[in-house]
Amino acid sequence: MTDFLTVPEAADLIRVSECTVHRKLRKGEWDDFAWKAGKAWRIEKGPLLEHLRKKPLRESNPDPMPPTTRRARFEAEMKKAMAANG
Repeated sequence: MTDFLTVPEAADLIRVSECTVHRKLRKGEWDDFAWKAGKAWRIEKGPLLEHLRKKPLRESNPDPMPPTTRRARFEAEMKKAMAANG
């Protein structure tokens, strides 16, 4: 028998907020294994986990900007703005 999850159960299982689950449902990203039952959503557990194995919620950024680079850019922009304002 297939296991069905509610939004809070799915969020707890995949360790995200309920808002994230609702967003995925509203966008139709999980239409293949989730549907509304009255006012509540039902999500098939097996297909959800399989989907997440193939396509994780967060894609890793191959070249994230290091914090030191962000800080240096911020400081340069601040100096430029201060010089422009005199």
